[in-house]
Amino acid sequence: MRAEEEIAEERELSRAEKILAVAMVAFLFLATWEALFIALDEIGGMLPDERVLFYGVSIPVAMVSILVAPRLRGFKKIYGNVLMGYGLLLLICSVGMFILDCLPEVAAALAGATGSGAGIWYLRKKYYTPERVMRSRLSKGLCPFCGRGKIEGVFFCPECGRRVALKCERCGARVGVFDKFCPMCGAPVESLSAPRLRRSP
Repeated sequence: MRAEEEIAEERELSRAEKILAVAMVAFLFLATWEALFIALDEIGGMLPDERVLFYGVSIPVAMVSILVAPRLRGFKKIYGNVLMGYGLLLLICSVGMFILDCLPEVAAALAGATGSGAGIWYLRKKYYTPERVMRSRLSKGLCPFCGRGKIEGVFFCPECGRRVALKCERCGARVGVFDKFCPMCGAPVESLSAPRLRRSP
């Protein structure tokens, strides 16, 4: 009977320790939180950004508490548990506040990225059509198909081998892929139009 009473007493003591440990975590957290806000009120105006003081103190304190906690063993283990709980609570609250504090900036950055992506898509869809790309390459004297070979004065691209010009049937002058009329005699080249040339090897 005496042994059972001792076991019950130990259990009660263990429960009491847990309750006190939880209370200690809460008091340490509240003390740290209030101290940080007091520090912000006192010296926060001297800093370019008040968040530097708040997060620069709370997160390192939380990390140190979490790292020190496992080193406390034996009789001090209960204090290790307190430190671990305190560190985790402080870290979670600090990171949560940081996320909420920076939410407008994060949302603005994401909105900017979305807008930029939509702008790229619109430009590609509206202005960078295959025909426009080909004409742009031609204006630079490059092959409209591969964009690498120099085609001035030649009939086939030296890089991809595609036909890039034909001879005018009337005067024999060189007619480019997208030319609708011969640049020398003005004869129409509808039979040698760009779509047919695009498909030719």
